[in-house]
Amino acid sequence: MIKRKLVTLWRLGLHNLIWVASYRLALKTVLIKRLTPVGLKLNGPFFECTSIKRDESLTSLNLKYFGWIDYSKAAIPEWGVSVVSGEKAEVQNLHWSRISDFDLNVGDVKSIWEVSRFDWLFYFVVEYIKTGDKSYLTTLNKWLEGWSENNPVNQGVNWKCGQETSIRVMHLCLASLLLKQHKRLLPSIVEML
Repeated sequence: MIKRKLVTLWRLGLHNLIWVASYRLALKTVLIKRLTPVGLKLNGPFFECTSIKRDESLTSLNLKYFGWIDYSKAAIPEWGVSVVSGEKAEVQNLHWSRISDFDLNVGDVKSIWEVSRFDWLFYFVVEYIKTGDKSYLTTLNKWLEGWSENNPVNQGVNWKCGQETSIRVMHLCLASLLLKQHKRLLPSIVEML
């Protein structure tokens, strides 16, 4: 067993071992908080209600968590609440580095991350392109502003995972492309990205 661990460490290489040790040390001290400070809450609008060529042939999308749990488009989601258990994460005021990976009171953390992946952007964008009804973009902007207000940069559960953050970035970029606003982004969306 020890031999296998030593072989694994050797294969990882000194550079990678130093990197992991440095990262773990930074997590245990205040260094990581200094390197990734809590940022500001952003105000919208994030996307402009510009005229766009309507496309009534588009198929409407459904809003579903994990592809099977329906949710309302009438109300801004509760960003720190599990979509499965309904439990609220009591750590939303903490820096991401101070949040345990496994000790949340909500069950699987992915049940909180689901709504913060921004899949819902596409529902509002598609409906706006399909109908030309600016209320869809108004609602989209309100949801993004609500998310930003409840999830300051580097604070809370939704900043715990870099992969989750990258999913949000991809969805924001694609939404701007679909809305043909990718060449002239508003300052608020640039700041969010």
